Amino acid sequence: ATVALGARLTPAVQQRATGAEAQLGSLARGLEALSPVAVLARGYSVARDDSGRAVRDAEQLTPGARLSIEFARGRASAMVEGVEPGEVRPEETGTEESEAESP
Repeated sequence: ATVALGARLTPAVQQRATGAEAQLGSLARGLEALSPVAVLARGYSVARDDSGRAVRDAEQLTPGARLSIEFARGRASAMVEGVEPGEVRPEETGTEESEAESP
């Protein structure tokens, strides 16, 4: 009876382990896609101010400000010549576009 139980449990345990391994692989790929390094590799860059903080809004800058720009491979230094503030996007405020445009 114990041998028969063991024979049934082994395939079930293997199937469960295979499913868990596939799920783990899927989660790892999802995390890799969100990795800052992967984002840089897709052509994006990160601009940092003199204190090392990431610049998220052009209004944080003034002409003459110095920036460090990080790419997937390497960095560059830059100086701000001008600032053109942009519109706030709905995804930044947590509201839908129609709500953002409502009076």
